[in-house]
Amino acid sequence: DIYTIAALVMLDLPRRVGRFIVSPGIAVGYGYAHATTHHHDAMNNPLDVPSSDHQLRAGAHAALLKPWGDHLAAFVDLWTDLAVARSDSSFGPTGSVALSLGLRLQ
Repeated sequence: DIYTIAALVMLDLPRRVGRFIVSPGIAVGYGYAHATTHHHDAMNNPLDVPSSDHQLRAGAHAALLKPWGDHLAAFVDLWTDLAVARSDSSFGPTGSVALSLGLRLQ
């Protein structure tokens, strides 16, 4: 069982470039990850080992938006974030990269 939760505060600086909007941004916040691994001890009895990790997270992104009318825009957003400080350094990956495509209501 694995779950993660993150709350980030983001600052964007959108700029209009022709018919597009370019919106770079940075973020900082808190992350929490919890995992329970399942093992068997020497007597083959099931053993669950829980672990958790509190994280100071930082991130950056760059979005490109193409407005369609007053309230709709198509977008592509490249995002990366990482754990800059952690309570458990043995707890899996420290960062991620994501690419999002879609429509956004403004």
